Amino acid sequence: MKKIFLFQLFIMFFYCANAQFAKFLEFNGTNGSSPCDAPTLKDSIFYGMTSQGGANDLGLIYRININGTNYAKLLDFNGTNNGSFPTGYFTLKDTDMYGMAYGGINNKGVIFKIKTDGTGYSKLFDFNGTNGATPGSALTFISDTVMCGTTEVGGINNEGVLFKIKTDGTGFTKLIDFGNIDTGSFPKGALILSGNILYGVTANGGSPGPGTIYKINTDGSNFTQILDFNPVSKGSYPNYSIILHNGTLFGMTLHGGTNDKGVIFKVRTDGSSYTKLLDFDDVNNGSYPLSSFVLDGSYLYGTTNSSSTLNNGILFKIDTNGTGFVKLFEFDGINKGNSPFGRLILNNNILYGAANEGGANNKGLIFKYGLSNDIKEIKTTNPKYNIYQINSEVFFESDEIIKNINIYDINGKLLNSYIVNNKNYSINTNKFAKGIYISNATTGNTTHTSKITIK
Repeated sequence: MKKIFLFQLFIMFFYCANAQFAKFLEFNGTNGSSPCDAPTLKDSIFYGMTSQGGANDLGLIYRININGTNYAKLLDFNGTNNGSFPTGYFTLKDTDMYGMAYGGINNKGVIFKIKTDGTGYSKLFDFNGTNGATPGSALTFISDTVMCGTTEVGGINNEGVLFKIKTDGTGFTKLIDFGNIDTGSFPKGALILSGNILYGVTANGGSPGPGTIYKINTDGSNFTQILDFNPVSKGSYPNYSIILHNGTLFGMTLHGGTNDKGVIFKVRTDGSSYTKLLDFDDVNNGSYPLSSFVLDGSYLYGTTNSSSTLNNGILFKIDTNGTGFVKLFEFDGINKGNSPFGRLILNNNILYGAANEGGANNKGLIFKYGLSNDIKEIKTTNPKYNIYQINSEVFFESDEIIKNINIYDINGKLLNSYIVNNKNYSINTNKFAKGIYISNATTGNTTHTSKITIK
C-alpha cells in the first residue's frame, strides 16, 4: 500500500548560523571525561582519548564512526601498567596508533601503541625524569620507523626535552635539553616536519623570555631559535602547535599583544617577516587561545578558550593576511560545551574539535561545525529529536534511541531503510538524485516525519 505523508505545520525550515553547530559526542564519565584533543580520523572512524573518566577515572581510549554510531571504549588507563591521564592525540601508522600519557613505572609518563581495534596494547617507553617527564601533545613520524616528540619538563634542566624513538620502543635518543636563553623552555604542542627539519614552540625562555619558535634537524643538529616572542609586539607564551603553509608558520599565543589576551601571528620559516595578524580583545574576538589552526583555502580556522560574552570560548575564521575575521560560533557551557582547545579536524567541509568542559554532564564533548553556507536545520516541537543537513550528509539526533529510519520519494515510495538503534545517525546522500525526499525516524512510539531537499 502506497504511503502518503503530510507536512505538519510544526515542522520549520530555517537558515541559522548556529544550525551549523552540533554536538558529535558528549562525554558522561563512563564513556570518558575531558577529551585530550580532537580525535584522529582514519577510514571514516575517529580514534581519540579522554584525560579522565573510564573505569579508573584515569582516562580512556575510544573510537566512534564518523556518522556518530558504534562508540566503543578500547582501553581504560590504570596508572603504572599502561599510563594515566593521556595527552594529545594519536599518530597512526597502518593499524597501529601511537600516543603518550602520564603515569608509568616512574610516574613521569609513557609512550605506547595500540591497534585500532583495541588489541595489542604495548608500553614502548617509560620516562624517568632525566630523559624527560610529562609528555607533550603528540608524536611526529620522521621516517617509517622513527618518531619524534617532546616532554614539557624533565631533562638536565627540568624544562623539557626533544627526543626520537623507534616504533618498536628501542633507540630512544634525547636530541636536546631545553632550559636556557638559547633554547627556550617548556616545549608545547606537536612538532611540525618539513623535509628533514622539525619546527616547534616553547612556552617560556628565549629573550626576553615569554617563549620561542625553533627549528632543528631530525638528526638533532642545527638547532636554531628563529623567533623570540615579546609581550606586546609579538605576543607571549605560545601554548599549542603551529602550522606550516608555503614557507610560513601560523600560530597563536596565550597571552601578550595590545590587550594581553593573546595574538595571531605568522612568520617565515627563517624567522623573517613576522606579522601580528590580530590582537585578541575578549569582547569582539575572544581571548586566551589554546589551539592551533586548520587551513581551508585562504582561511584559518581556530578557537579561543575564553570570551567575555559567555566566557566559554569561540570558534572563528580569519584570512591568512589578517583580514576578514569572523566569529562563527560562541560556546555556551551546558548546551554546547566550554573551553575549546587543541586542533581542529576538517573533513568533507565539516570542522571537528574538542571542548574540555561543558555539555549536559559537564564532562566535555566533541563538536562539529559545517562550513557550507547552504545548511538547513529542521526542528520539531519535540525537543528530543532534530534533523539537519550539512552538504551531502543528513544528520539525525535524538535524546531517545532512534530505532530505524526510512527514506521515501515524494510519492511515498520506500527507497531505503536503515536499522539504527542509536541516538545519532547520518546518511550520505551523494547517490541520491536531486529532488525532495521524506524521512521517517522512529523513536519509542513516535514517528518523526521531515523533508530532505537534495540540490
